[in-house]
Amino acid sequence: MSRRLQMMTLSLIVGVPVMIAAVLGTSANRAPAFAAQTVSATAPVVLPATLPLPAPVVAPSFADIAERANPAIVSIQNVEFVKKARRPTGKMFPFWFQMSPDDENQGEGNDGPGGDGQGDDGDQERRDGSGSGFFIRKDGYILTNYHVVSGARKLTVTLEDGEKLPATVKGKDESLDIALLKVDATHDFATLPMGDSDGLRTGEWVVAIGNPLGYEHSVTVGVVSGKGRPLRDLSRDPSLANYIQTDAAIHFGNSGGPLMNARGEVVGINTAITRNYQGGGGYMPGVIQGIGFALPINAASAVLDQLITDGKVSRGALSIQIQPVTDEIQHYYKLSNKKGAFVQKVSADGPAERAGMKNGDIIVAVDGKPIDTTENLIQMISAHRPGDTVALGVLRDGRNMNLKVKLADRSETLRASNSGDDEEEGEESEGGDERPTASVAKLGFTVAEVSDQKQLNELYGFDLPKSVPEGVVVTKVSNEGSAYEAGVAPKMIITQVGNEPVHSLSDFKHAVEKVGKGQIVRLSVTYFLSPERRGGSPEKESRYIFFEAE
Repeated sequence: MSRRLQMMTLSLIVGVPVMIAAVLGTSANRAPAFAAQTVSATAPVVLPATLPLPAPVVAPSFADIAERANPAIVSIQNVEFVKKARRPTGKMFPFWFQMSPDDENQGEGNDGPGGDGQGDDGDQERRDGSGSGFFIRKDGYILTNYHVVSGARKLTVTLEDGEKLPATVKGKDESLDIALLKVDATHDFATLPMGDSDGLRTGEWVVAIGNPLGYEHSVTVGVVSGKGRPLRDLSRDPSLANYIQTDAAIHFGNSGGPLMNARGEVVGINTAITRNYQGGGGYMPGVIQGIGFALPINAASAVLDQLITDGKVSRGALSIQIQPVTDEIQHYYKLSNKKGAFVQKVSADGPAERAGMKNGDIIVAVDGKPIDTTENLIQMISAHRPGDTVALGVLRDGRNMNLKVKLADRSETLRASNSGDDEEEGEESEGGDERPTASVAKLGFTVAEVSDQKQLNELYGFDLPKSVPEGVVVTKVSNEGSAYEAGVAPKMIITQVGNEPVHSLSDFKHAVEKVGKGQIVRLSVTYFLSPERRGGSPEKESRYIFFEAE
């Protein structure tokens, strides 16, 4: 399957500067034509057996849900001052702009009619953003998205009856993209009941209420389109939460508002939508795909006590990189099932390494509780505080082991970006390379001897660290092979094939001779990430790659 897919982007759904007026015309799609079939006039017509009909779908009273919920839902106005040179760039478009439909200054600059003149110093300009939130306690605590209030100099909350109250940020969790606000309680506030997002089913009715485009307390209805959607471009730590996908219409300004089930219980926090990405940094104006995402409420509920008492969230960490147990990994290690989390890399001098964990281990239990998926492991470890000790059940080379690990602080060990899925594809080596090479058809790529540091520097285009591992370097990969699909790319240095160490081209050839057609191959590879992506110095990455020999 081609790795060049049409790009879609995620947009945080808070207010935008002006309403986009572009309307795209579409033509109706014709139903597919079916091939004509010849039926004998004398042949008996066989009707399908009668199937039991499902129970009729009875829609809940969405009006009742909205009537009960609206008093607890608020509009949040955010005043932020930023450098004039700063502009939204990249895949995540922040949308910190005025959007209220009754705003007299909508579309005007800060120095225009009614402006506050805050941009006159030439360094900063004022931006007014809008979002949504909802009361979770009657004494004035409001839950919303962190990106709604990030960088705010002033926060104002508007209630259903139009009353405006100043708000302060009492707690924030950038990793989950949630924030806890507080307003002074002049009376008991209406609150929303919390539901169970784990119990949601695909196809279940959901209701979104918020302030899209500044239209307060807008109600939209849809269903749960999917669960467990990973959104890697959305948050600082995307592995912590997999999102609820819904077709309930949510737009800019809905961020932080509730997604509720048919009982009026909050099951999610509306967070993002998809937009068409034009390429070259541009967006196709007015094109919304009708796909929205909400943070599961169980993920937020699990950290509310910490947000209220500490104002932040502390999570434990093993300091390892993991991946699901794939078919190839199961076959290679002769596992009875695909449960557990495969350890791709153990960080040097981290808690897992100090406890004796190694690359290639499979974590199957935490404190005696089985691990089915990588998400299970992340959730169990993150539920602990830094400094807690956990007992890990580990499978290594067919042997069961137990390791006790004292957890580190996840926020301190969190990397600037997630590795493993972001490796750069190198360019193919050009002609004139005098290094010995070997093209292996059954593996689907060509390698060359790693002769000296200078040649590697030229291959990468930047100076590598002096301690480059011995091995062979991948120079070309066939895009039709399973190695390509598994992630093998030019510039990777192969240091091991299976259990056979590779120091030279002859070592590599000797190891490959033992690989038969259809056999699962395990490569140990090392590669380097560009210093431009890693804060000024190249970073070495190591991982295992599994694929089937051809």
